[in-house]
Amino acid sequence: MKNFFENIQKFMKSEDNQTYKTIGFFAFYIIFFAILFSLIHFKGDRNYLLQEYEKGDSSVGSVGVLNKNYVYDFKITLDGVLHDYYGKRYEDKESFKYNNLDYYRDADEFFVNQDMWIKCENPYLFYEFLDYENLTKILEKATFVAKTEYENGKVVHHYIISSNDLAKLWTEEETDYGEDTDTIDIEVGEDNNITKIQYGLDHYCMHRELCSSSLSIDMSFEMFGSVTDIENPIE
Repeated sequence: MKNFFENIQKFMKSEDNQTYKTIGFFAFYIIFFAILFSLIHFKGDRNYLLQEYEKGDSSVGSVGVLNKNYVYDFKITLDGVLHDYYGKRYEDKESFKYNNLDYYRDADEFFVNQDMWIKCENPYLFYEFLDYENLTKILEKATFVAKTEYENGKVVHHYIISSNDLAKLWTEEETDYGEDTDTIDIEVGEDNNITKIQYGLDHYCMHRELCSSSLSIDMSFEMFGSVTDIENPIE
């Protein structure tokens, strides 16, 4: 490498072939920056170094903009397998479908219709992330990176959070997952309602041995205030 740069210096000092020197000069820097860009792109993969950003610098003011009256669609993709929950919520009641079965929720109680309504366990996978009220404590540990604004008024806020910080939210175990980070993207509509929450949790789920390779959670919300009531099918 030393000889390479010495040869470059000798070539540039030479008074001969000025045109070739100019071409060589620009070619050298084009190659140099191409290599530098490739290294940055290869190492990026959205694993930002946490010290580059300020933790807690959040542009999303309050989770309260998402009320308890909406239609929702929760898509969980675990190692390439999709788990889809689609339903509606009114106050503390929910009516939704999962795995072609009808479910009803009243506060912390869940029921499934299997020819008759019977009480069941919470069917939601990774409910600690699906419960949007946990978003506040997650964002307190997350680091705000940037936001993307669209002409229609939609804004997407981008966050990263370390796998260590995520694990500490749900367990008291000591963890040492290095600098691995996962992502959170929050979409806010022009009416200031949170319309989408997206988690990229590949590192977290692999460290926790919850998956083999990948975990993503896409939560979509719409039709705010349109649900008038949810009939109790148990009665």
